[in-house]
Amino acid sequence: MAAPAPKGKKVDSCVFNGEKFAVDDTVTLRPPNSSGPPFVGKISEIVKEPNGEEQCHVSWFYRPEEARGGRKAFHGDKELFTSDHYDWVAKSSINGHCSVGRRH
Repeated sequence: MAAPAPKGKKVDSCVFNGEKFAVDDTVTLRPPNSSGPPFVGKISEIVKEPNGEEQCHVSWFYRPEEARGGRKAFHGDKELFTSDHYDWVAKSSINGHCSVGRRH
């Protein structure tokens, strides 16, 4: 079951380690296992909680090897898939901005 949305005020952006992050930014995030590749997500919402902490609602991108069926020969080296999987994450888990291209 998904974590409930944090209580607080919606904001357009937040700052972490001197870098500004905003709704619709794509970012890399630290995985729990630091030896793995960073997670990639798109910020869909930012909430500032009453205690001052800021949480980001992130929609995740997946690598082919993380999806059912795994990586195939036709997948690009840096290929990612969009998903409908969302989570609330602390802004402190963000590594930085990244660019995700889109194929039509």
